[in-house]
Amino acid sequence: MAKLNGLEGQAHVESKDGLSNWSGYIIFPPNPVNIRRFDVVGPAAKGIYEGPVMIEGKYYFINGNILVRKIDFSPSEFKVEFVGNREINIIHSLSIAPDDYLIEQPKLNIHSQAISNFNKKGLSILSSCKESNTQDSPHTGKSPFPKPYTWRTISSKDIIGEIEHSMRDRSGKLIGRYFTHQTMQFGLEDDDYKNFIKLCEAIQKAIKPTLVVSQTAVEDNAFTWVRERFRGNTQAELIEYILPKIEAEVVELKVWVPIAQLRIESDIHIGNIVIRPVTEEVINQWRDTLLSHIQNKKNENVTELFGEEFKKRFQGWPAGVIKLIAEPIAAREIALRETERSLAMLRIFSIAALTPKITCYSAVMGRENIETTTTFLFKNNFFTLLNRNSVDYGQRPWNLDRDYVIELYEMGLGILSELLRSTTLSKFQKSIIDSLTLYSQATREKELSNKLVYLLAALEGIFLKNDTEPIQQNLGERIATLIGKELEDKKDIIRNIKTTYGLRSRFLHHAHTIDDYSELEKFMLNAWCAMSRVIENHNRFATKQDFVSAIDDLKLAPHQSPG
Repeated sequence: MAKLNGLEGQAHVESKDGLSNWSGYIIFPPNPVNIRRFDVVGPAAKGIYEGPVMIEGKYYFINGNILVRKIDFSPSEFKVEFVGNREINIIHSLSIAPDDYLIEQPKLNIHSQAISNFNKKGLSILSSCKESNTQDSPHTGKSPFPKPYTWRTISSKDIIGEIEHSMRDRSGKLIGRYFTHQTMQFGLEDDDYKNFIKLCEAIQKAIKPTLVVSQTAVEDNAFTWVRERFRGNTQAELIEYILPKIEAEVVELKVWVPIAQLRIESDIHIGNIVIRPVTEEVINQWRDTLLSHIQNKKNENVTELFGEEFKKRFQGWPAGVIKLIAEPIAAREIALRETERSLAMLRIFSIAALTPKITCYSAVMGRENIETTTTFLFKNNFFTLLNRNSVDYGQRPWNLDRDYVIELYEMGLGILSELLRSTTLSKFQKSIIDSLTLYSQATREKELSNKLVYLLAALEGIFLKNDTEPIQQNLGERIATLIGKELEDKKDIIRNIKTTYGLRSRFLHHAHTIDDYSELEKFMLNAWCAMSRVIENHNRFATKQDFVSAIDDLKLAPHQSPG
């Protein structure tokens, strides 16, 4: 909790330029007694701030001396504005903005020249809006297929807003959107729709600040403008119409992304998210908070929502949690992306990264890819058994207690967490994250051939200078130089890597089954040790080429070490 002179409140504090140039404000409940903790505003108005601060996009918990610059007292809040007096004392880093940190809502803007260009293109798109060539034909006759179970019937009373029609190709890609006007369907399709999408992509990229608005939000609002302008309900230009509507959707949000097949004892900070347990107390708090803000007639719906089925599905599993300012679709996209990135780095330290026959199923819920089978058993025409089985009998949740998490941080997870949070990665650090993302995918694969594809691609991505040099020789020698201790160890590593490439080749080109588990276990251990050394050296080299060159130099000076 943020504190000023020992008084707790919600704060917004940031450093504009270095640790000594920082300022912000803190808001307290409107209690007249609180103001007595502060001197008159001016040179004598001093204090001590303890709490979160944002420095170059990252969050830290700090304390430091401040000078009060302004005090505002109203019936709704007591606000103190201040500037830092001397350098910040950083106590520890924070993975995300804490609950007591006030994130200021940004004002969206687009360069004036770009606005003019977008508006012209918008009018061109509008002129291509025409009656649909693919009018929906009513379904007639009885379906030849068995009738599926009807869980719920949707009536006109359940439909909110206007029904929009669309057209997709066989891959599911949207290729047309339509609206109804005077009983007919009008819209954009084929090349006209492609031009509409290109325009929306350009608008989304032009909106500042970046990453707070999704392309979907731009497309939805832009198509609404097309519809309303076509109907004559607005004369506004495209950007004049959509930007205020999108800006109104940009608010402070906290997103929870449920994670499957992972059990944690307490919060784990990885990258830009916190992996947090979803306990019964947390679910009940969500329910009670919602109940306190709705009408009585909806109480039953809320109670049912957070009831047995909800708890059965989510209670006990963790979730990736992030607090941010964005419109809802962008917030979900960012939360999913950051949770996936953090889980990818976490899986590097799972047993599946070392053992060929084990798969790690810890993933965003719904993406765990657990295979199951279902069978109905009949005896003498009587239904006797419904049986559901997991295909992988070794599948079980990954349990992480506090002590184990500390070990993982010391093994390299702490370094990777910082890299995920950094906005100024070196080329070498970017290469590390890219290779480890591929490496992590191998832990999710069941087929050994797929594991090898990802593992070898990850190693090649970090240990090869380019696409033209010999792969097996250079990869084997560099990994052997990096992790081998004695001459025989290095020879065995080189031999093992060549053998592994042979196993992959026999599968890819001759459809042979990969069943040499002893060689694969040895290879996976060598690969993991090599990537661990890469992580250790994350801040010693500017580029991948510098790192690889340093290893090559060791071949001539084996008594030295790259890390």
